[in-house]
Parts: sequence; C-alpha cells; structure tokens
Amino acid sequence: MMEFNPVGYQKQHVDQVDDAIFASSLQGANVAKATFLWLQTLEWPANVDEPDPSDWGISWFELAVSLYLYTGFRFPIKVSGAGNKSVYIAYDADEALLLQGRQRSAVLQSICLKNMVQNLLTLLQQPIFPKFGTFKCRSLTRLGMTGVIAGVSRRPKIPNPAQTMQFVRSYLDGLKGVAFENPIHVKNLEPQLTFDPIPEPSPAQRYNNYAVFMKRLRKERHSAVA
Repeated sequence: MMEFNPVGYQKQHVDQVDDAIFASSLQGANVAKATFLWLQTLEWPANVDEPDPSDWGISWFELAVSLYLYTGFRFPIKVSGAGNKSVYIAYDADEALLLQGRQRSAVLQSICLKNMVQNLLTLLQQPIFPKFGTFKCRSLTRLGMTGVIAGVSRRPKIPNPAQTMQFVRSYLDGLKGVAFENPIHVKNLEPQLTFDPIPEPSPAQRYNNYAVFMKRLRKERHSAVA
C-alpha cells in the first residue's frame, strides 16, 4: 500500500471554486478549503462506480491521515452547543490537550472527514468525491488489524502513500485493542500543501451561512421541478 500506484486512475473534474463558499462550511472555512484542495489530488479508477472484489478499498482513517500529513489540518473539536450555538476549539489548542483522549481520537477525526466531504459535496454541487454506500473496510487487515472499519469500497491514489502508511503502521502498533482512540499527531510536521488563510467566520456565522445556502438550494430545486 505504500507503493499503490495503479495506471489509468484519474482525478475528479472540478470547476473553479470561489473561496467565499467555504464560509458556509460548518466545521470551518480554512479546514474546508484544505480538505477541498487535498480531495483534488486524489485519483480514482475510471470504473469507480462499479464494484470490484479485488479492490481493497480505503478506510476513512487512512484518508484522514493522508489529509493531515498533506495539509497539516485536523478538524476542530466541538465541545458544546448545537447549531449556531456550537462551540469549537482547535485540535492542538492547550484546552484541547486537557480533554479526554477520545475527543481527539483518530476515529472522531475520521468521522469529521466523512462529514466534511458530504458538506462540501452539498456546498459545491460538484462530484469532488465519488458516491459510495456504507462499506466495512478491511484494508488494514493487511497490517494486522482485526475486524473492520468504516471506509469506501474503491481505493484511490493518494498524494502521500508512503508517508501515510508509515504513520498508519506506527499508529496501529501503538494501539491497545481495536479502538482508534489515540490522537493523530506528527511532531514538527512539514505539510506538502500551504495556502494563505482565508477569513474565518464564527461558528454561528458559518451555521447561518449554511442555512441560507440550503434555503436557496431547496428553492432552486423546487423551481426546477415546478
């Protein structure tokens, strides 16, 4: 998996995107942009919509690790509230380091990535990531993990396979049992991707922006059907 480089894979075609759209991302504008730019590096098989029993698939954990190593971004931690009352703190903030380990766990980062991908698919209305159903991934059994983990059924070419799988191997070696409760962290990480930060709205502003966007989208869809 460190050398996964099949021929014939291709990137998803994406039209130009204005940074302003990321202000409607619930988890944050800058982490949304980082995720979007990372997603553009992924390459998929031409028949990605077809099942392939020989395809190992890829776990959301592996994808979250690749995202972090490539961009340096991890998802903020929601500590209280809901909707426009949500309160987030940065993953590596001093306050976050005092939280219970599970709140910084790899499994929650994996769930955040899955949610972010769905959020971006809605906001951008473009196929930035293939559509997959629920899939119990066994890709990590090749590294000695027992059981299954949430993932997608087709494995893409990622921009950093060797670095990602080295981290994954080390992470699995340090686990007790199968719970992915340890944080995702690399000391002195040097991301491959950097960009100038964009204005970061408050969680309440992001939520309200998203609500306005969804109201407009529903109206447009209703008009198209009428």
